[in-house]
Amino acid sequence: MADATRTENAKNLRSMRDKDRQMVKGVFKYYEVPGGSVGFCFKKYKEDPIEKFDLVDGQIYTIPLGVANILIVILGILFMVIRLMKMVYLYSRLNKSKSYGVSKFRVYGYRGLWKW
Repeated sequence: MADATRTENAKNLRSMRDKDRQMVKGVFKYYEVPGGSVGFCFKKYKEDPIEKFDLVDGQIYTIPLGVANILIVILGILFMVIRLMKMVYLYSRLNKSKSYGVSKFRVYGYRGLWKW
């Protein structure tokens, strides 16, 4: 019984790996830093080699589906954290001053505060 489930799990893992290795083509859009680049290493399965990716905003790339899915999840979380940090910073700047008006947002601006 254990051998049957082990071979079934191995087949499922193999099919998942094959699906993640399918190549997809798309344009990399880096909305947080237009014209910027992202570099990272990726390895999901034991049999896979470590691959290095350097992606530049606006370029067309052919990458494995597994890498594309991870990029969607990781960069989405990263952008949410960065936006939260920006909001906390703006809120702290507003509370230190006597004025709580909207003019503070107009003076500093969303893009003006964070030039990375």
